[in-house]
Amino acid sequence: MSSTSNINQDHIFFWCKTEPLGYDLSGFKISPINKIYYDKFPYKVSFNGNRNYRDIDFHSHLTDWLHDNFTWCTSSQYSSKSRNVYFTRKYMIDEVIKMFGHEIIEISGPVDEEHIEQLQGSRYDIEYRDKYWYNKYDTKIEFFSRHGSDININELKAFIGNTFEKYQWYDFGSATWYNNYLYVTSEELDQMYPFLKINYGEVVVNIIRCKLLEK
Repeated sequence: MSSTSNINQDHIFFWCKTEPLGYDLSGFKISPINKIYYDKFPYKVSFNGNRNYRDIDFHSHLTDWLHDNFTWCTSSQYSSKSRNVYFTRKYMIDEVIKMFGHEIIEISGPVDEEHIEQLQGSRYDIEYRDKYWYNKYDTKIEFFSRHGSDININELKAFIGNTFEKYQWYDFGSATWYNNYLYVTSEELDQMYPFLKINYGEVVVNIIRCKLLEK
C-alpha cells in the first residue's frame, strides 16, 4: 500500500489504530486524556504561541508542513494559552516531535492499553491523579438534583449512609444543594451500583474513576 493510500485511510478514526503513547515520549511527559477530541482525534500536541501572540513565521511553517504531510488527518485551533493540533495516529506525533520538538509545550493522549479500553466504553470517566481523593477513595460520584426535583437530599444522604461503609461527601452540611460529589471505593460501588441506580439513578450525572499516575 502506498504512503498516499495510508494517509487517505489515516484521516479516519479507528479504535484498532489507536496506540498508547506511554507516560513519557521522547522526553515529554504525556498528559492522559479523558475523551477522544471531537470524536475523532486521540492525540493533541500544544505548541508555543496563542491566539493573541505567536511567532508568525513558525506557525506558517507548521501549518504548511501539516498540510503537506498529514492532509485531512489533523485539526488546529488557537487558545488563550497555546496552539493545539489534534492528530489521528501516533506515528504523526513521533514525526512532529522530530520536526518541532523545541516548540512543543505539552502532548496529550492515551497512555496504555487499559486507558484505551476505558475510553472506549466504560460507564466511568477516568481522571489521572497523583493520589486518591482524600488519600483513600478511588471513585467520585457526581449528583445533580434539578430545581423542583422530588429527590429529598436528606433521604439521599440517609440512603448513602446505610448503603456504603466508607464514603465522604464534598458538601455534607447543606440540605439544599443541587450539585454535590460523593467519594467512595470502587469495590463498594461495584457491589452497590445497582441499588444506587434504581433508587437515585436520575440524579447521578457522572461517575469518575481515579487512576494513579506512574511515578
